[in-house]
Parts: sequence; structure tokens; C-alpha cells
Amino acid sequence: MTEEEQKELQAVMKAQGLKPMWCDVSVPVYLSTVMCGTPTEMGDDFIEDYRLLPHELVQRIEAYIIRAQGDSMIDMGINDGDELLIESRETVEDGDAALVLIDGALVLKLFFRDEDGVVWLVPQNSDYDAFQVDDGSDLRVLGRVREVIKNVNRRPSFAQMQAAVRRAKERQKALGRPRRQPFVDSMAEEDCEQRLLCLQRCMAGQKGKRAAFIIQTAWQLGWLTEIPSFESICDAFGDIGARSNFKKYLTLKMTPEEQTMFRELLLE
Repeated sequence: MTEEEQKELQAVMKAQGLKPMWCDVSVPVYLSTVMCGTPTEMGDDFIEDYRLLPHELVQRIEAYIIRAQGDSMIDMGINDGDELLIESRETVEDGDAALVLIDGALVLKLFFRDEDGVVWLVPQNSDYDAFQVDDGSDLRVLGRVREVIKNVNRRPSFAQMQAAVRRAKERQKALGRPRRQPFVDSMAEEDCEQRLLCLQRCMAGQKGKRAAFIIQTAWQLGWLTEIPSFESICDAFGDIGARSNFKKYLTLKMTPEEQTMFRELLLE
């Protein structure tokens, strides 16, 4: 993109109330597992990659990036695998998310000095206790977190998803809220199993208008006692397209030709 094109795009974005920031500053990404000093001391040997960031984020500071490891700062929004933009500095204030070396170990915690002048490293996860820095400890401040760059590709563990579902079920039970009605509950009892197999065959790969017309035809034939919810149809047959489109077609009147076609499809 030429400089003139950049200026034109910037003017368009500003006219729309946006504040464009150009990613034009290269910031090194260091291997956090071997972070044993400031970037100046480490040189280029431990640079894993580079990130282009807006100069608004890194102007007038010496900055570098490391990856977060572990879950001790999750209540602050820092998750395992997130990239942290660190402002390199030798001192921090109380409450800063500080990157420190303590007895040779790299640690990211909130920095806090109590009323007695004792330094504590405070996690942001109730599963972990604050760590008191003893007088004999070798503590060195490397910097503080300026920005958190989220890792959107991170996938939750099976245990996390299972725990979330269990909590939801417990809340539903406590509130007396019934589970979502399955599709089969909307079907008439007569030949229910055979008709469900037929619907599964006809709905395979269908989305939007065709999927809605199949359901509409099944209701007209008396196979369904009611029009099932969008969610229960998705549970039974998979992806059927956008909710808004499906509902629109579900109330749309079919032409005589369409009625004949979908009746023949279901009754063949």
C-alpha cells in the first residue's frame, strides 16, 4: 500500500468515527522459558519471532514480548499462551503486573509492598497464595505488562468444558428450568421412529429454505404436533443455516409446485 493510499484509507476510517493505528513498529518476541535478563543483555539469540505493533503502544519505551505460562493470572485476563507486551524497566509501582526474576526463576505477578515494607508477589487466581519475598532472595525487576495480546486459538481443556456444563446443569436444576425439548418430543406418536429416519435422510445437508420447507411439510402431513424450536432442529439434524433465514422461510407459504415436491420427497 502506497503512502497516498494509506492516507486515503485513514481519512475514510476517521470519517466513520474510527481511530486507525498502523502496525509499523517491529517488537521482538522472546522465549520466556529462557528469559534471564533484559533484551539488551540477551541479544538476538533468544528472539523467537517479531510482531508488528502500532507505534502508539510502544512509543518512547523499550518493549518486548513474552508468552504467558500457567494460570496464576487468569482473574486479570492473562491466560496461558497469551502474548504480553512488556515495558522494560528496573522499578515498578504497587499494583503493577511485574515481570521479575527471583532466585533465577521468571515470574509474572502483581507487585505489592505492605505497610512494613515487605515485598509480595500476588497472583490473580484464588487457587494460589501470595508469595513473600524474603530479605535473602535475589529479586530483580525486568519490566511491567503494558498490553495483553490474546491467543484466540487457545482451546479450553475437556475438563474445563465438562466443568462448565456441569455448573450450568446445576443452575438449571436449582432454578427448576427444564432442559431443551428434544425434536422427537414434537413428533406424533404414529410411526414416529420410521418418520424420524425419513426426516434425517431428507434433512441431510439441507439448509435455509429447503430445510424449513421440509419441516413445514412434515407438520402439514401430521408428522409433527408442533413446529419444533430452531435449537431442537439443529440438535437433531445439524447445521441448517442462520436462525433468522430459517425462521423467515418457515413462515413462508410454499407454491403448489414446492408443496408437491416436498411431499413426494418425504413420502417416497
